[in-house]
Amino acid sequence: MKYHVVTLLLISITSTWSEDDSVGMRRYERHKIFSVTADTSEKLKFLEQLQAHPFPDGSLVDFWSLPGLDKETDIMVAPTNEQAFKELMDENGISFEVKVDDVQTLIEDGSKGNIRARSRQGTEARRMGWGYYARYSEIEHFLTGLVSTDEITVSVETIGTSYEGRNIRAVKLSTSPKNTKSVLIDANIHAREWITSATATWIINELLTETPYYNEMLKGIDWYIVPLLNPDGYEYSHTDDRLWRKTRSDNPGSKCKGTDPNRNFPFHFGSRSSDKNPCSPVYQGSAALSQNEAQAISNLMKRLLSEGSLLCYISFHAYGQYWLYPWGYQTGLRTDDYEEQASLGKKVVAAIKDVHGTVYTTGTAADALYPVGGCSDDYAKSIGVKYTVTIEMRDRGTSAFILPPSEIVPNAEEVLAALKVVAARVRNDPNVEGSPAKSQISSKSPSSSSLYMTMTYSQAVEVGIRRYDGHQVLSVIPDTAEKLGVLRQIYNNNEGSYDFWTEPALNRKVDIMVTPELLGAFKQLLEKNGMSYKVKVADVQT
Repeated sequence: MKYHVVTLLLISITSTWSEDDSVGMRRYERHKIFSVTADTSEKLKFLEQLQAHPFPDGSLVDFWSLPGLDKETDIMVAPTNEQAFKELMDENGISFEVKVDDVQTLIEDGSKGNIRARSRQGTEARRMGWGYYARYSEIEHFLTGLVSTDEITVSVETIGTSYEGRNIRAVKLSTSPKNTKSVLIDANIHAREWITSATATWIINELLTETPYYNEMLKGIDWYIVPLLNPDGYEYSHTDDRLWRKTRSDNPGSKCKGTDPNRNFPFHFGSRSSDKNPCSPVYQGSAALSQNEAQAISNLMKRLLSEGSLLCYISFHAYGQYWLYPWGYQTGLRTDDYEEQASLGKKVVAAIKDVHGTVYTTGTAADALYPVGGCSDDYAKSIGVKYTVTIEMRDRGTSAFILPPSEIVPNAEEVLAALKVVAARVRNDPNVEGSPAKSQISSKSPSSSSLYMTMTYSQAVEVGIRRYDGHQVLSVIPDTAEKLGVLRQIYNNNEGSYDFWTEPALNRKVDIMVTPELLGAFKQLLEKNGMSYKVKVADVQT
């Protein structure tokens, strides 16, 4: 069979990645996600060429996941391209199916979920919550407002600034100045992967506010977490293009902005799954470490290594549900300590599954997913970090980068369970299994501070600071699917009448703030549906 690479130069496909800096949010009406599978090396080579080579108009196809042999590859296709794309796949014997029928609908559904969750929090006194995806300014406010407790010390440092001048913060959590080991985590190196920074900030808050539940995880280990490594791209994905991936740096000689920061590291820079074209989503940059964001995390790695403490580096990504270890730059390669890396991966995916039943795949990055050069995890391994990991979080592609905000906390609970396993291994105790997050195993009701840090904005409002006289917080445990369904219906259709301080989940305490006007009716509704409740806070204003 002839594989028509030349066809790419004859068909002008208008790609979603021909850049457009017009005002307003970029729209993706009738764009579809096609899942394709290359089951021979020839077909894989074809997909790799499709990814790398521009069409006559200079545009490129947007690969949501990169090509791998016998692996599903997700590709976003514009409506004007659809027929030509299908013919191209048929011509080259590559099977495909539609995974997402309309990307704009997916984006709008995610946006509506965010708006509903924010409305429950009010406008006069906003809180950094995890029922929605926060903006850069909210995350910045949250980080700079973190306070140490008697049980744990928190410190926040600026490890760099982005191209547009935003701070790149690192949070250090430590229970003892005598700790000699450390774990480093970064999130949102790719702008559109919002679930990663939401998970990172949730974990910071959970460890800080519920420290006793995580004593084993924290013992002897300092945790460094960089929750938003690519703040420019992240903010741009909120304001202009939800699917933006790269940084926002200028590229001299090109109208296209940004570099893929996870192709910008020195180890095997410019090799597989990267591109020299500045308009490509996987543009490698003009040189290794040309991006401020890559420099910032590289410098922190080197500093911790020079102090002799750094034993594990984990980069948070989405999507696909993978726990990946080195090497990632080429298939069929194993590190000298492969058995240790593999055994850790097996324990981690088992711990993740124990939380909510979510199934992860583990293996070397190149073999389990696809080969990539210039990435942060391989780079960290190459300079001496013992365990280096990329975790690709939820889901398997149903929502992909537009993961509903309702999945933030369940996803974070799974990742925290994985980190418990990592902590055990870093303390050289490989036989200790991870366990679910505290909220999955404890009968103790978490305090409201464990679910969000209060953030008060100095906002001038006509009536002054909002008051909550007579508002009560009720704790409810939905112990059947039917009872959970009742709470879920209220949660999803709520327009501000009820403030869910915790998201409804089966067999877990749900804290709900209720106005005095609705208090009697709400209690009757709970009793009617067989749900017992306790008054957790008798008067919120007090």
